[in-house]
Amino acid sequence: MDGMSLEESLSDVDSSLFRLFRQKTSDLQYPKLEKDQYVARWLKARSWDVEKAEKMFRMHLQWRNEVKLDELLATFKMPEVVEKYFPGGVCGQDKFGRPTFICPAGTADVFGLMRSASRTQLALSRYYLMEKIVEEILPAQSQKMGRPIDQLVIIFDLQHMNRRQLWRPWLNFVLEMTSIFEVNFPELMAVCFVLNAPSFFSMIFSLLKPILSKETQDKIHILGSNYFDELLKLFNPEDLPAHYGGTMCDPDGDPKCSSRICWGGIVPESYYQIQQSSPASSMEVADDAFLLVPVGRGSKEYFYVGEAKSGDTVSWEFYTESNDIAFSLWVEPQSDSGSLVDEGSRRRLGKARGPNSVGSSGMTTSFSFNNLLGSQGLGGKLDLRQITRSLRVDCDLVPELGNRQVDLDGNYYLLFDNSYSWTRAKRIWCKAEVVCSNPLIKDGNSNNNSVVDGEMEGRDLKAVDVELSEVMKTVCAPDYSSLSTLDVDISALVIILLRTVPIIRRRFRSSQSSSSSPQGVKFKRPIKTTV
Repeated sequence: MDGMSLEESLSDVDSSLFRLFRQKTSDLQYPKLEKDQYVARWLKARSWDVEKAEKMFRMHLQWRNEVKLDELLATFKMPEVVEKYFPGGVCGQDKFGRPTFICPAGTADVFGLMRSASRTQLALSRYYLMEKIVEEILPAQSQKMGRPIDQLVIIFDLQHMNRRQLWRPWLNFVLEMTSIFEVNFPELMAVCFVLNAPSFFSMIFSLLKPILSKETQDKIHILGSNYFDELLKLFNPEDLPAHYGGTMCDPDGDPKCSSRICWGGIVPESYYQIQQSSPASSMEVADDAFLLVPVGRGSKEYFYVGEAKSGDTVSWEFYTESNDIAFSLWVEPQSDSGSLVDEGSRRRLGKARGPNSVGSSGMTTSFSFNNLLGSQGLGGKLDLRQITRSLRVDCDLVPELGNRQVDLDGNYYLLFDNSYSWTRAKRIWCKAEVVCSNPLIKDGNSNNNSVVDGEMEGRDLKAVDVELSEVMKTVCAPDYSSLSTLDVDISALVIILLRTVPIIRRRFRSSQSSSSSPQGVKFKRPIKTTV
């Protein structure tokens, strides 16, 4: 704990290592590689092995692009429940000017947090925090101190921690975040102090140790009951909250400095995301947009999302009836000879269905029709490319929601991977859609526009959904649980379907005179695809 920054500790390092690293990564053209202290993070994290450091850095850039980290500070809106009840905050500095992040982890309501926010929201909130530290807090501290500050001190206070916080979904989340931080924010932590460790902390640390490098493990110090004295060896009293032995207080005299540190607490149930009742326990699915994806023990299933063009947004929402599932996004790139659905037909189809919000739970039943179109071209082996890395999520309490703007034309799929579980099959309820990047674009065929738009005036949109579903049931036999192919021009199909509305209406009128009324089709399962 000499207090030297990474930049100040480089005087004894062979400069040829930096030149070699830059040569090997020159194709990336990443501006930050011009700074020695930035390169030093990756080299030091891999014991100055250039080959390993290069591999680590390339994997980081891939992950950074996947989560769109460069845009996070400008685009991410912190969920209110996370802002108010996820413990932690930057408060004070050590004697060397390094900022201090204090996390009273023992006060976290792990059940409340995971019932009030999806795993993706929780993860993005942590990425946001780390990026804010790197891009804003450390540069500001460097300017304040007049010397480079590129690391921070971390204090974990485990007071009030109990075995409830060993809940599997939460523990999995903590382990995953630790693993991600270790490989994507190397050498950011100067030293870590653990206070008020409970008797079972040794078990927790044994789970963390395989994830952490030896260098990181050596920076962790578990302090005893006299931690006041130990902390004051590294901190000036005025820079340490009074709650931890210093003299720093909030303007109102609060010794915990609650204006800068979130102290967690019980999450009010008003924040809970109420999930609909399990489809398995009811006769009908509450929202027809959800389709059932059964995934067997040790197996995988692809779920067709839709056909997208570069700039479109793929969005999804799913949950399991029990346990967790791994998922990732894949694409079958569009060949040069292939054709995508034209913007005009997508605009007209969206107009017939009504507005759908990305990732919202208010999508209409027409998604079943949208998913049915996914059978186009699924008769043979697919050439799929992975877009996002596989992510294992606990979504039996709170649905997993997400979206991604794509840059490849093609057919997009979600892969639900249960290959890690040889004892449990999973049942996933999923809905997904492709949102056009420019839904107002004009179609060249104005005649088609006027015909369709004229026919849709005054139509009941819910009735249209039911009618379309009924027609597709007739057109697309056999049953959707089997492999089938729908090889038609989608744009023409939509126009034909809308022109048959009067016929469909007569059919419904005649059937209403019978003893039972027809119901809208509910597609319980997506089309299976073998890749």
